[in-house]
Amino acid sequence: MVLKRGSMKNRKVLQYRKIVEGQLGRKLNSDEIIHHIDGNEHNNDPKNIEILTRKEHRLKKRIKPIINDNLYKQAIQQLDKISIDSFKNDLNQIFTDRQIQVLFRRLNKQILSKTESEMYSRDIKKKLKALANNQLFEIANQMIGD
Repeated sequence: MVLKRGSMKNRKVLQYRKIVEGQLGRKLNSDEIIHHIDGNEHNNDPKNIEILTRKEHRLKKRIKPIINDNLYKQAIQQLDKISIDSFKNDLNQIFTDRQIQVLFRRLNKQILSKTESEMYSRDIKKKLKALANNQLFEIANQMIGD
């Protein structure tokens, strides 16, 4: 459903708002926003939904992490197991040197230039989404094992 602007009686309620209101047993306040943790508004699993104020939601969108904390911690732990050269080689198979620089600047929460932001949203983010896809990850592991 599409949320229409205008008077309240002309407004359609989004499905995930109905789901959350049903779970809470009350209507959401006008200042409450439904945030889908994985970014997929069709994934209405209660574990994927959190209620935020408008201010919290704006901040979360502004400093949205590239990867979640658990994956980041696992990646750091795995760096101890593999050599840095091997890790760099793997990164270079997917990203250019400049993209790697921008990726790590973003991971370190450094402010990106306009050009870097465009590169991130146009190229890097798409590659990261593909890397985060569990099905693609499983297929890649199967094919490597052949």
